[in-house]
Amino acid sequence: MRLDYVLFTANGMVVVDGPLNYRNLFDVIIDAMYSVLKKVSHPDVSMVASEIGWPSISGAIGVTVENAMTYNNNVVAHVTSSVEMPKRLWNAIETNIFAMFNEDLKPVGVERNFGLYHPNMTEVYHVNFP
Repeated sequence: MRLDYVLFTANGMVVVDGPLNYRNLFDVIIDAMYSVLKKVSHPDVSMVASEIGWPSISGAIGVTVENAMTYNNNVVAHVTSSVEMPKRLWNAIETNIFAMFNEDLKPVGVERNFGLYHPNMTEVYHVNFP
């Protein structure tokens, strides 16, 4: 999968699904869930995107402080903008970032480093909240 597509930095459409065009994976996932809700006769159910985030340390491909900052800033900008999702033009989605703090007491692994702040309350990187 293209990193720019996931980080909200793609310059153009990456996925075309009939009349729908997607620049980022977030919108594809949300629209896919709305398609499922419609298929099971619940098209008006609201969704919350919870635990949205990007690790800053892990050793995995694409995991850097810069990419975490890019992703989280871009997801915040996207969900707080007037840009609409291709399938649900009228519907904003509540989004929760995972996590507020890095969790240094968890076992070693990716989930320790999703925080916007270190346990001592200093920023890992800055996120521009509106």
